[in-house]
Amino acid sequence: MTVLKLHIDCTNPLTKEVYGNYSNWKLFCILRRYLEPRKRTLSMKEAVTLIYKILMPEVPGKPIEYPVKVFGFVILSVARQVPYFHTSQDRLVRLLEQLHQFIELDLTNKLETETLHLVLESVVRAAREIYNEPSKSLSLEYLNLTSFFARLASSGILGSSWAVITMRDVLEQEIPKETDSYNYHIAEAALWIHHYGTCLYYAMCHSPLRKSRRMEEKFRAGSLYNGSAFSVERWNFWRDAFALAVKGGNLNGESRELALNALLLMDEIAAAGVMEAR
Repeated sequence: MTVLKLHIDCTNPLTKEVYGNYSNWKLFCILRRYLEPRKRTLSMKEAVTLIYKILMPEVPGKPIEYPVKVFGFVILSVARQVPYFHTSQDRLVRLLEQLHQFIELDLTNKLETETLHLVLESVVRAAREIYNEPSKSLSLEYLNLTSFFARLASSGILGSSWAVITMRDVLEQEIPKETDSYNYHIAEAALWIHHYGTCLYYAMCHSPLRKSRRMEEKFRAGSLYNGSAFSVERWNFWRDAFALAVKGGNLNGESRELALNALLLMDEIAAAGVMEAR
């Protein structure tokens, strides 16, 4: 297994500044003890309990403003360091999923629920800032984040539009193939299929009864695809785009393997969907 050694910028004066029970350093130390295999001294239950304690206000009132703003950025700074294939990615997602379930199952009082809503919204907001960045840096760290976002979507914390936008930008537009960015883009789309493929197929096969302008904009097609936004036809278009990428000679070994696995998985998902429909 790849050695995982997480770090945080200790030169930033805000890292160890304390707000109530919270500091970025405290959150990072909990995550490190939970995620690093060599330092894994916390179970998920223990990690969630500790995070819960540092997030909640010491006295009744409003949620502390700073933690609910920066929580997401600390989470993503850690997520980008965890390789996309590493088991600790799942561990981090399960931790956030647990906080999400506290809200879904109504296990918290009003103030606690509001605090958890705000910290999870900060994760989504931080993710959106990275995903929508026009000049985002394509790198292994970005693939790590892509994998993390796809896993978050599979847990219900992010929506299906994230996957569709990625497929459109990568597979429905012209991208120069003789570049490193082409490899990263194909790998990015493949990771979404790997972690969110079944949910994405379902979304494509079931057109919403009501479509808002915002939804139509998010699910709009790219320049290379002329079919319906919600259809098996679009799924098959993506599948064929992966097939062309695999057959071409422009992918490196890692990206080609991810694309091939995505291609095979798409066939399996579609076949299972057809059988279920019968």
